[in-house]
Amino acid sequence: MILDLTRRMAEMRGFCPALLRLLLFFLLPTSSWGRDLPNVLLITVDTFRPDHMGCMGYGRETTPNLDRIASEGVLFTQAISSSSWTTPGLMSVLTGLYAPTHGVDARDKSLRSDAPTLPRLLRPLGYVSPDICYLTVIPNFAGLGFDAYAPRDSVISNGDEILFRCLEDCRDRRFFIYYHYRDIHLPYHPSSPYDTLFTPAGFDRSKVSATKLNAVTQDVMIPFGHVTFEAGDRGWVAGLYDGEVRQMDERFFKRLEETLVRLGLKEKTLLVITADHGEELLDHGFVGHASTSLKGTSYDEVIRIPLILRYPGGLPAGRRVGEQVQNIDVAPTVLDLLGTEVPEALQGRSLLPLIRGEPGWRERPAFCETTPGGYQAPPEMLKTRVRSMRTPAWKFIRTVGPSTDVSELYSLKEDPGERQNVVSEYPDVAQKMRAELERWIKKATDNRQQATAPLPPPDPLPPPTGGGGRGQHLAQPSVAGEGGGLLTPHASRLTPRDSGLRTQDSGLVVEPIRILSPADGETLRFETARGTIAPRWTGDSTDAYSAAYSVGEGTHHLEGEIAVTGSVPKYGPFGETMWNTLALYNPWRFRVRRAGDPKGWSAWGTFFIAPFSRGSSPPRAAGKVSLFFLEHGRGVAVVGGVAAAVGAGALARLWFRRRRHR
Repeated sequence: MILDLTRRMAEMRGFCPALLRLLLFFLLPTSSWGRDLPNVLLITVDTFRPDHMGCMGYGRETTPNLDRIASEGVLFTQAISSSSWTTPGLMSVLTGLYAPTHGVDARDKSLRSDAPTLPRLLRPLGYVSPDICYLTVIPNFAGLGFDAYAPRDSVISNGDEILFRCLEDCRDRRFFIYYHYRDIHLPYHPSSPYDTLFTPAGFDRSKVSATKLNAVTQDVMIPFGHVTFEAGDRGWVAGLYDGEVRQMDERFFKRLEETLVRLGLKEKTLLVITADHGEELLDHGFVGHASTSLKGTSYDEVIRIPLILRYPGGLPAGRRVGEQVQNIDVAPTVLDLLGTEVPEALQGRSLLPLIRGEPGWRERPAFCETTPGGYQAPPEMLKTRVRSMRTPAWKFIRTVGPSTDVSELYSLKEDPGERQNVVSEYPDVAQKMRAELERWIKKATDNRQQATAPLPPPDPLPPPTGGGGRGQHLAQPSVAGEGGGLLTPHASRLTPRDSGLRTQDSGLVVEPIRILSPADGETLRFETARGTIAPRWTGDSTDAYSAAYSVGEGTHHLEGEIAVTGSVPKYGPFGETMWNTLALYNPWRFRVRRAGDPKGWSAWGTFFIAPFSRGSSPPRAAGKVSLFFLEHGRGVAVVGGVAAAVGAGALARLWFRRRRHR
């Protein structure tokens, strides 16, 4: 009611923002500006299986530090993601919406720039939300409402340091900090001693096929069918994955706990730990998930995720919740815990009544959707969807596309590994769940416009609450590029001749767009470009354009079309390792047209990126960033966009390949 009232008032002609802030002061529960609200720290981990955690009953000591955190908070043992690949899963965490509703379920898609997200929903309560997530350089994660963080560019390539630097800077502010940890993503190649900690006794790498070993330990993608695995391979594959998990536990979560204690933040911070999706470890014959295998599924190994909430004094310690919940419930739970209204459009629900054991809680089915190829899906593959409905007893999966319509049904009580499809044995169950799944997808799609309606104008951020001048690196979101600066175009310096307009006796005539830089056939070098890609073409610097791209060859080939704002964007600076990852996708080809002019394409421009080397291997942190970006950023934009996205995605591959030299 309060949010609806303030939205209507903000839309009134001549309405005074100061009056809105005054009303919020009195209307929000116990005056949120002055309340002793906790900080919120949201950590998501890429490709993290909950059944490989000690606190979930795993037989290996993979997560002693995470287990301690879980023992001090609430552990949900049946948490389900909304998708089996990163982008839609994380967007559901940040919006409280299913993938078909938020709509960011394929590369090149973005959320509405004014849609409700956790950063925007928490801003009226006085929270700052520094942009420290490397994913915000790609279109999928642009416009989420994070606040610019000045040191970002200087530390973003230094692994997890940006999180710990940000905690220092924000210790005297009321903050919402979101960080995505990616190091257990393929390839699995933990450093010593974690590389042998969980592999089978007597495991000899020299006796494993080089094709299989290199695929698992060196590459971010293992397309289904390109490598033939056997049942006996699961021991060493899972052992390497578990080594990555233990390494994360000791090097990241242990340090995180120590940092929160040292800064005095542990007792006043709501810590939320979850994942984007799980990971297949030969459970059904392959390794990875949709974006790495091009074989998206909806089996439990890829959609079950960990979920831990800890807030000392605010949530019970040692609570285990066995009811099925979903990642869309994270945002409503955070809002409810802070005592603010949960927008009706959010499809998740607060888990506080369940945590408190209040009567009347009703378990709901979990719904999921994915494309078979995730981020890497070519256009034809995007026409196919893998959807599922999961209850504690049954799982119904339907894969539907132009040339396929396959249904699967599994009894999770009798067949938790989902090995035996019993759709023909239980036709009534299958038909009922199929009808419910169809109703869900229709409702989720129909609700997209309502669920992403804009919020009222944000209030200004409150001043720091403590001494020491911390928080000076934070700023209000900019009008262009809320993501924190890397995607903010520079001002235009086009001359009238370059503007794309010329004068005739009859008036102005729009000339075809010409690409000005990079020059056709040009090779960009890290030293001279200073790690930056700055495409430039004729046309107004504020107009909207579409850019088509075709980059790379063979398994590195990607093509598509994206929206671009302005004719003089600047992307970067990229670190050395990220730059080298971009070089994997030579040649780079792109063309540009004005939005709304489908026939006004420029000629194709081609350029190359020269690898950079100082004669030594890139640092581990930079490498990991680049590899992960292969999945989550490659081929997302053109030149700047292509570089920022291919650069984001491609980066991941090189990073993962070289991060082991540390």
